[in-house]
Amino acid sequence: MNTIIKLICVILTLNLTNCCKDVKNCPRFFTLPVTITPTRSVFNLGDTITIISEFNDQLIGLNIEETPIGTFDMKGIKWKPRIRIFKIDTLITERDDHVSKIADNFYYDVSNTLFEYKVYSFGDEALVGEYVEQDNEFSFAIKITTQRKGIYYIEFDSGNNYGNFGFQEYPGVCNNEILNVYFETNEGKDNNLHFLKESPDPFWDRSRSNGYTGDIYGKEPEKVGGYCFRVE
Repeated sequence: MNTIIKLICVILTLNLTNCCKDVKNCPRFFTLPVTITPTRSVFNLGDTITIISEFNDQLIGLNIEETPIGTFDMKGIKWKPRIRIFKIDTLITERDDHVSKIADNFYYDVSNTLFEYKVYSFGDEALVGEYVEQDNEFSFAIKITTQRKGIYYIEFDSGNNYGNFGFQEYPGVCNNEILNVYFETNEGKDNNLHFLKESPDPFWDRSRSNGYTGDIYGKEPEKVGGYCFRVE
């Protein structure tokens, strides 16, 4: 009996050691850059806004504690970016009715990208696609043109964990470690997120007890590359 107990203790110790090792050494998060240009808080009807994301395939990875642990070769990774745009200047009573609406508010040009406009079953609209991978670089560029006045919030998401992309191989990845993606807009500078707090809809104000606590999937506005602007 004592031998069995000792064996169990050894196994548990090894498992705990591996767990701690995974926490410290497994890349779990990567941050992808986004640029919105021109960088303005106020646009006029008919203005065109360009959304660009470009980065090298050698990326810094963060562990579960969000500590940088080195550079990883991400050639061939399917990031599956998704862009959603919310109109936040209107009170919406039902929490589940906060969905992205693009076609009513913007013209969009995805003709030179691997993106398409998509409407999900619950009415959420998005521009969904893939990066072009060429010469050790990932990139896409999308243009949207304003067609309706209001205050808007753009956020970015990555569907790399959906469908057949639950686990992707790359040098340094730990076994069955799912890839999680953050986005950073304009190098993290002022992205007019004060508009969220000023919205008449408490859903968007993270400082209120019943308010917005991040995007629908639980990430904070800064981590989804959140960007706000007004159209006059």
